[in-house]
Amino acid sequence: MHQLFEQQQAIYESRQQALAELDDAKLRDLLANEVRHAYFSTINTFHLYGQPGDIEFSLPRIYRLSDYSDVASLQQAFVDSIRAFNTHVNPLCMRRTGNQGMQVQPGFPLPIRHRVDYKSIELANGEVLTLPDTNQREPQAERVILAGDTYCYLGQDEDAAPPAVRLKGEFKAQLPEDVITFNFSADDVGRTFDQNGVRVVLEAFGASSFALRIETDESSTIEWLDQDIVTDAQDSQGHYLAHVQSEREPLYVYERLNTLLDNLFQRMARNDLDYDTALAELEALDSELAAAWGDAHFVASSFNGPVAHGQVTLFVYHEDSQIVEQALDIPVHNMPTARRADAGLAQLPEIEPTAPVYSGQLALRAERTELEADELAEAVQVARYLMPSDDTDAELDYPGQVAWYYPPVQSDLLIDRRDRMRTPTMALFEFFDVEGNPVKAPEQSNLQAEKTGFDVNSKTVQSIHMIGRFNYDPERFTGVPVRMTAQVNMALASNLTKQAYAVEELPAGISFEYNRLVIDYSEFEPVESNSSPNLRHNHVFARDEQGYLAEMTFHSLQGAGQSSVDVYYFYGQPSSIEIWYLGELDTPVYPIDVRLD
Repeated sequence: MHQLFEQQQAIYESRQQALAELDDAKLRDLLANEVRHAYFSTINTFHLYGQPGDIEFSLPRIYRLSDYSDVASLQQAFVDSIRAFNTHVNPLCMRRTGNQGMQVQPGFPLPIRHRVDYKSIELANGEVLTLPDTNQREPQAERVILAGDTYCYLGQDEDAAPPAVRLKGEFKAQLPEDVITFNFSADDVGRTFDQNGVRVVLEAFGASSFALRIETDESSTIEWLDQDIVTDAQDSQGHYLAHVQSEREPLYVYERLNTLLDNLFQRMARNDLDYDTALAELEALDSELAAAWGDAHFVASSFNGPVAHGQVTLFVYHEDSQIVEQALDIPVHNMPTARRADAGLAQLPEIEPTAPVYSGQLALRAERTELEADELAEAVQVARYLMPSDDTDAELDYPGQVAWYYPPVQSDLLIDRRDRMRTPTMALFEFFDVEGNPVKAPEQSNLQAEKTGFDVNSKTVQSIHMIGRFNYDPERFTGVPVRMTAQVNMALASNLTKQAYAVEELPAGISFEYNRLVIDYSEFEPVESNSSPNLRHNHVFARDEQGYLAEMTFHSLQGAGQSSVDVYYFYGQPSSIEIWYLGELDTPVYPIDVRLD
């Protein structure tokens, strides 16, 4: 990858230098634009060519579709989920309106074509403030500034305004007439998938990417937008991988443009090129590529990890697809300003229950609570990377890396990934050359050495699913290491328990009404609690017969003595409340035996 960047950078700088020496200003400006376009477009495709690097697991990008019976129910659940809250301590508004703002909070991103226009807010004194028109990219209106998802607002003469009480707006969506999904693998390259007048051709399948061409019949009235074509990928174990980036033009477009530019610059160097000729040839290439492309749509996507199976989901719209419009009139709620429970509980708002919205946490949707010890060798994925010597940055301490990735399990909510892999001391790692003879880093026994042949420290892991990382430089060993072995311990939540209570049979200290859960820890004594002051007292979840509900908002009050009173609001109405307890960890041995060649 580093070589590709350097190669394109050299080409770009060479072309820029040639243009700087060109006297023809019109030709220079024409080619300069094409050179910039070719350079940035080409480097933007590099993510499609690399080998899998970091691994990051994910939910399918349109997983919400499986939560509801049809798209119309999904759309209505989205509208119902929109909630608004006045903010009392908001850094976004602190510099703008003296800390006064209103935050808009949809329950989830809606994957179909839609638009939400928030028009105005009504204040407690009856005054109405017009909100910025986001469709016109307006960042502010009179007395209102949009900062992220928060509207910061002022009263008359820049005094504090009464709080907002209602949010008005409009929702508009177009419902797809069909949702089509195709699944494929590397064996399907060149194959055409056909359903309901839509054809998908798998043009390429790489280590961490794939490319598709989508076609429709000439008489078709299907209209595609980029958001209608959604790609996903799974690894060999069936885990979905996080999407990195998608390109929407055929990759050969950039190859053909660079080829033409090479030819034009060669002729320019011979003083055999003028503006009209260059413009004609560039326009001819555009016409040729447009004709070859036709009405087809193209998508090439890359993912964080080794792709074994690909998937594309197509939202099919026609000119006459159903349009849904709905006026929004949303109450704006106030969370307690009091810190103590005796006053704060009386300030809790009554928030109207919504349709269920299910949690989007990957761990909470995982099929397994925890792995078994005998599954570790197969389930924990190992990725190795060694930068070629001619690519190595002189300032890079370790050109080689081995990383371990733990698959999504529910215990991820209770165990920090940096505490999964109990790494032994450096002295317990063993290395072998190609003939099986032991090799060592000369500084391996000297822990005070400025630079050692390798470094291992689970606390430095960076990826969201990485549990351990081993960095090394093969040139700092007494021989070239091709194999590494060690014995480590893996932390497993084998004794994790889920204490469930029906909402009608809650213990003393826990109450539930509509969608609000209150836990008073002066009365309720949990089996165990978090010791860190930065974490919530307990891991608390609400669920109905289908799954775990998403949390709308959380608020903690100071209770009697040193206790707290925790308040949760959920989307939907649960049938049970669960409190998860980690229990005593198991730490079975996880043997490491990794090839480094």
